[in-house]
Amino acid sequence: MSEIEKNLLDSSFKYYPPLFYHNALSLRCGLSLGSMRSALKRAREIFGILFEDGPDAVVFNYAITDYSESGGAGETAPASGPSLRYETHKLRFLLSFQDEYRHEAIRDVACALSAEDGLVRNNRMICYSDGRGFDNEKLIRQCAEDRFNPDLGFVSFKNECVMCIYDDRGCDVVFADAGKFLAFYPKLEPYLLDYDRALMEERKKQAESMIMA
Repeated sequence: MSEIEKNLLDSSFKYYPPLFYHNALSLRCGLSLGSMRSALKRAREIFGILFEDGPDAVVFNYAITDYSESGGAGETAPASGPSLRYETHKLRFLLSFQDEYRHEAIRDVACALSAEDGLVRNNRMICYSDGRGFDNEKLIRQCAEDRFNPDLGFVSFKNECVMCIYDDRGCDVVFADAGKFLAFYPKLEPYLLDYDRALMEERKKQAESMIMA
């Protein structure tokens, strides 16, 4: 079993936003150059670098929410949580994958959406390709259009990574292995977001130290 699969199956693994800041071996890539067309082009290019043979799995987060407590089950969850309509859309989508693909569920995963929201609970589902493949183009577009922000990720066991497109602005790539992080750093460097470049360069030095240790 690959390290990234072990991580995703572990409820303590921080697969929740912002992925880039919660995981030391991660990179943040910019997508938007002023249009959805350019964002999709860059997303496909990054995807092609990481998943030359297609993803081995896709991973989903979905919120555990008691909408009955809000008194407004038609639209919004308690406080500032996700809407019932949005979560229903995601669960229907997830069910279609669950019916079609072998899957594992990791339940009651703690995550913090923001300092204001505090801790919420998620479930996580990993659906395995098993050589059958996914409709990658459709999934990339849906992620860029913010249909699942930021709860869907593409997984490569070979390259020890998960790629999450959070919307048309960018994507995070989390690695479970310092060697893979270093191997893909130059390949992804043209896409790295300048705003976080200094932090990524520092992480590169730390990964190099890990390899040398």
